Amino acid sequence: MPTPLDAIRTDVTIDPYKIGNLLFDPGYRETRTRIASILGSDRIFDKSLRPHLNHRQLLRLSLRIFKRLLELRDAHGWSDLEFTLACRLQDESLPTSLHDITFVPVIASQGTQEQQAYWLPRCKRYEVVGCYAQTELAHGSNVQELETTARFDVTSGEFVISSPRLESTKWWIGGLGVMANHTIVQAVLHLPLPGNPLEYKPYGPHLFIVPVRSLKTHEPLPGITIGDIGPKAYGGFGTVDNGYVRFREVRIPRENMLMRHAQVTLTGEYVRPAHDKLSYGSMVALRAGIPVNLGWSLARAVTIALRYCIHRRQFAATPDGPEQPVITYASVKHRLYPLLATSYAYIIAGRELWAMYQKMLEEVVQQGNMESLAEMHSLSTALKVKSSTDCAKGLEEARKCMGGHGYSHMSGIGPLFANATASQTYEGDNYVISQQTARSLLKHVSALRSSSSTPTSLTASRSSSSRSSSRSSGSSTSSRSSISSRSSPSSISTEHHLPPSSSYLLNTLLAPAQFYTQRSSVKTSGDWYSPAHQLSALEHRAAYLVLELSTSLSTSTPQNWSSHTHTTHRIASAHADVFVATTFRKCVARASSSNLLPDDCAYGLRLLCDIFCLGTLVAGLPELFESGFVDATQARLLRRALDEAVLVRMDVGSAVALTDAFAFTEFEMAGSVLGREDGKVYEGMWRAVREGESGKEREFLEECLEITGHYRRRRGSAKL
Repeated sequence: MPTPLDAIRTDVTIDPYKIGNLLFDPGYRETRTRIASILGSDRIFDKSLRPHLNHRQLLRLSLRIFKRLLELRDAHGWSDLEFTLACRLQDESLPTSLHDITFVPVIASQGTQEQQAYWLPRCKRYEVVGCYAQTELAHGSNVQELETTARFDVTSGEFVISSPRLESTKWWIGGLGVMANHTIVQAVLHLPLPGNPLEYKPYGPHLFIVPVRSLKTHEPLPGITIGDIGPKAYGGFGTVDNGYVRFREVRIPRENMLMRHAQVTLTGEYVRPAHDKLSYGSMVALRAGIPVNLGWSLARAVTIALRYCIHRRQFAATPDGPEQPVITYASVKHRLYPLLATSYAYIIAGRELWAMYQKMLEEVVQQGNMESLAEMHSLSTALKVKSSTDCAKGLEEARKCMGGHGYSHMSGIGPLFANATASQTYEGDNYVISQQTARSLLKHVSALRSSSSTPTSLTASRSSSSRSSSRSSGSSTSSRSSISSRSSPSSISTEHHLPPSSSYLLNTLLAPAQFYTQRSSVKTSGDWYSPAHQLSALEHRAAYLVLELSTSLSTSTPQNWSSHTHTTHRIASAHADVFVATTFRKCVARASSSNLLPDDCAYGLRLLCDIFCLGTLVAGLPELFESGFVDATQARLLRRALDEAVLVRMDVGSAVALTDAFAFTEFEMAGSVLGREDGKVYEGMWRAVREGESGKEREFLEECLEITGHYRRRRGSAKL
């Protein structure tokens, strides 16, 4: 008998595989299916056992899992990419994950050729297993105030690594708790003053490779106090050994300082790097990978929730009618369909961001070209802030769409949320690091104004850029025509070059009296489906927030940056929204214009983009109102357009096909009973409690009887 999902799929014309071509590299899905099949036949990878294990049991399991993955790598001759994919399919990070995504890449990007030749082969063999130690007990995002020191001893030619006080202890270091035998330490470099070797001068944080455990016994080395910090909130990252380490006069060779850029000579002289921001590389790499990974986590949760809401029935439309699938209710559609759109948006934009990072890295390493580093740092920070906020919230919303059963571990969303919510604080607290993006945007505004010969004009190049953007989004309406009542002088001259993601800042060159007269020209709810209207509104919102902060800082006495840090979070989010929406639009236009997708597939993808943009604009209505860009009527039309997109234009069949495009394997979905494809949710839940770990209640009989018999025993003693 066909399941409800099967019945829905029979009437759908959207081809999930063709949609998936936009989400995956060629051959990726086939490789994933092949490796997942191998993993699914091995009991050690059974995901149903994990919710019943404590922290130490999970760590031991994760070590056994990685050892087994190494055996399978050798047995099947997996490539590095295939082995990485096998690790990712575990859903959870492993004790070696930070070795692969931070320790090795940092050596590759920050080490000299000699250092790479020495360390990287040992890393590949997992003879050396490392991690990245930056965060301290008392300092996290404020890297410049780190306290761990690296003092150079000219006499011995060694660095002496020290933790001056308890607060200097490195903390939260993934992979350090039980596994790593080396770590890259961010420590403040101290060099002796010329002619006075007893006095030292600090040169800021630098990177040092420090051995922490013996390669023979795995015991801590002299001067090293090290361990695991224990379980994390919500049980998240339970398979990762986040650790701590303190250093007591630990000596390392001078060659253990990563010296691709900054260097220290044998005589203790400091050789400055060509660019003082080169050390951003490792930080940018980690942030650049966050949006796409979170997008995939949200995609899994939406797939689970949608399948369950199709199978789950509650309440009848008529007194004698059958109960209705939960997915038919508007409140569920208004939550799940925008989340589906958001997952697509961050996967597509995240892939673009990662491609930009790879291009930047090549320019830096091979050409010494630093032009795009600052932009990459600012943009990756903004997307880290917004994607982590949206996806953590979205994962919880997907869980709530499944009602009470969604709170069970059988939903499979709990671990996804527990891991994703941490992304709002790791690699920098969102409210702290958003200041970096805001400062970057303010620098662009300042440079524009200082280089512009007509600071109250709007450039002709702006309209050219808008027309180009409009063409790429498949619209014949220019961005400028989507705005009415706006002053538009004929020309402007500016020497400052804006990166594409910040081109909307040209709008800030308008005098405030002109900027605040800009109005959206939307007349009907249908107008809001125009890419030009959507993008011009998102750009205006971002420009308004930057302009407001710039004005506020210029008029406040004294200028108090700390009082504006809440605003900087809004700015970073709005800046990210512009990039994500623009990238999503370009993807849709490219797929449609080049015939990569049939019409029905292109329509489904375009509708997802509309839902994402309209939902983002509804969330941004406060700023659009404040700036006067939209009035109450246009706001109502915007909400009406979103209602129509979610409740009328999107149907459940299309939503199923769009989740099928994610091509999750049975192994990946094994952690969710509620998201099973065959619809046998209740049978699966019953089997889990009767055959799984949850069925072992008899071990509690003795304690229960002691409680229920407590009063009877007291009465018996009293009578005696």
